[in-house]
Amino acid sequence: TSAGSATATAATSSSTSQKRKKAAADATSSAAAATVFYQEYCELPFSLRTILVDEFHYITRKGFDSPHGYDNDCELMGAGRPARSVHELPAKVTVRQVLQHYQRKRAGGGSSSNSDDDKDKEKRQQTVWKFCEGLALLFDDALPVCLLYAEERPQYESLWNDEVLKLKRPCEIYPAIFLLRLLDRLPRLLAVEPQSEVETMGPLIADLIVLLQKNRQACFMKDSYCEPRGRELLPWENEARNG
Repeated sequence: TSAGSATATAATSSSTSQKRKKAAADATSSAAAATVFYQEYCELPFSLRTILVDEFHYITRKGFDSPHGYDNDCELMGAGRPARSVHELPAKVTVRQVLQHYQRKRAGGGSSSNSDDDKDKEKRQQTVWKFCEGLALLFDDALPVCLLYAEERPQYESLWNDEVLKLKRPCEIYPAIFLLRLLDRLPRLLAVEPQSEVETMGPLIADLIVLLQKNRQACFMKDSYCEPRGRELLPWENEARNG
């Protein structure tokens, strides 16, 4: 009897283990499918991808600039200024402003004489509002985790010492180009979302990218960079500068 009980227990345990493995495999497969699905909608056109590539160069350039030209030998260039740049914060055109503009453009017009049309517009407005608010919240959470280059970390941390900026949300401070960074990483961030969310958000994401491309000169201004100063400097930059 005890042998039979042990056999039954082992069989139950094996069945449970197999179910868990199958559930994990299904979850992994579903996440992979969602990632591929989002990649189709989040693909940035060449014009926007180029903006990200140029920004990477501005933000991560090593060394110092001096009256004698550029040199990456940091120990010899203590009198110069960092060759890299940071974004001027708060930005002239923020992530929040772009999302609000998109919401106004896509939420639909005023009421009509047809009640069904009004219901459709109201539903559309709710969907767009939820999309923009969700993207803003996701940006706020993702910024310190995966949207900053190492060179930008001191600037981000310095915001907590600013009595005005520390009261604002990141999406109300950072420029629209950070929205491109988010869109570039979105397939991996949203891989765990249910299929219904994927089908709703996908077309809106693609539509937002179209708006960004059409308004890229207004959204991504080249004069939005400045020289890092004070708490925005990296430790080795401070050491090189102070000799």
